[in-house]
Amino acid sequence: MPDNLTAVHKRRGEKGIWQRRFWEHVIEDEGDFALHLHLITTAPVRAGLVRRATDWPYASWPHVKGATLKTIARVPSSPDRAVAAPAM
Repeated sequence: MPDNLTAVHKRRGEKGIWQRRFWEHVIEDEGDFALHLHLITTAPVRAGLVRRATDWPYASWPHVKGATLKTIARVPSSPDRAVAAPAM
């Protein structure tokens, strides 16, 4: 880990790459997937950065609009596979 990150971690009493208020979460079902997709896509609105989620220039929602666990599962698991995979 770079020295500047190590110093920040020591000062904050943290370790690893996750901050205290962040954690991993296993998506359990379609409802859970929809909830987390909603939370992610509306985060810029809740943070006051934009008025509408569609105004956020870095939004990924246009790419996942209508996505389900079944369609997301078809996304290649690595960049190498993504390059070799046929268009979905």
